[in-house]
Amino acid sequence: MKSFKTIIDGLKRGPVDCVGIDFGTATTKLVRLRNAGTDVQLVAAEILPPSAGDLVIPPRVRAHYAGITTSRGHAITKLLTFPGAIDSAFQARLRKSLGLNDEDDSRISYRLITEGQGRVESRALAVSLDHATADPLLQHFSSGIPVPQSLEIASLSALTAFEYGPVANAHGQAIGLIDFGTTKTTLSFFYRGSLVLMRQFDFGTRSLFERVETALHVDTQTAQGILADSAFDVSELLGDIMNPVINQFVVSRDFIERRENCSDIKLLATGGVALSKAAMQEIEQALSVDIAVWNPLEGLTIAPQALAPEIEDQHWRLGAAIGAALAVLEAS
Repeated sequence: MKSFKTIIDGLKRGPVDCVGIDFGTATTKLVRLRNAGTDVQLVAAEILPPSAGDLVIPPRVRAHYAGITTSRGHAITKLLTFPGAIDSAFQARLRKSLGLNDEDDSRISYRLITEGQGRVESRALAVSLDHATADPLLQHFSSGIPVPQSLEIASLSALTAFEYGPVANAHGQAIGLIDFGTTKTTLSFFYRGSLVLMRQFDFGTRSLFERVETALHVDTQTAQGILADSAFDVSELLGDIMNPVINQFVVSRDFIERRENCSDIKLLATGGVALSKAAMQEIEQALSVDIAVWNPLEGLTIAPQALAPEIEDQHWRLGAAIGAALAVLEAS
């Protein structure tokens, strides 16, 4: 795993200014990053309501290049492990490995994590996104600026930002991220700087809030307050809906400890559920570990007035957009 300084040094050859745009299910997040020589500077960030028409990018977050990411549509991500090196046979079976038929109209790509030889395994992160989601997003950028350089899945873009921050500074320690999205949760583990496990679950912020709203007959804002301040004992209520996914967290953690022969795994969390004291207490008790909230702004230099006042306390929403912009700066 490259150090953060090494990554920054590599950025000097490519574009120095990029906006990461995260098309979410309820909002659009924009983060403008600039290579500032020895570090990456967050120039500006905005959270916009969803738009039915053309995307209007505020001038302060506009750049010549854009990294696009989304949590919309039907996406499939899998961390594939197979013996030996990647060859033409891997390319041929990639669609099948993702569970897709030949008729499925999807974009497919992969990133090589580790390449093996002989009996040493290779590991690749594969992804697909349906054209029905991808094509309309790209239409926002059919002319003018910014010029799109990539299209990614939000959960994977967030992992890019996580790699450049906590993973790069883990000094070989095993470290994991629980990313709570609106409808899905992604659990990822890194060891010695390399992604060793990634799983996704059909559980997210929406299902948790809906359960509290229905059980206690309250609106969404009240449900959020109940979960955040633990004013009510909702442990039994949360257990019913969270226990299946928590059990899978435990199984995944134990599997990594055995397979990689590591222990003392550090865990961080991001997303709406991570702000709920009651929900996080349930997870911490099951895993017997304290879980810190990940701030995706850590490791970045923040320009004066970069964050609008209304998003000062919503840093966690920006992780995917930050990762999308970082990926463009590094790859160019």
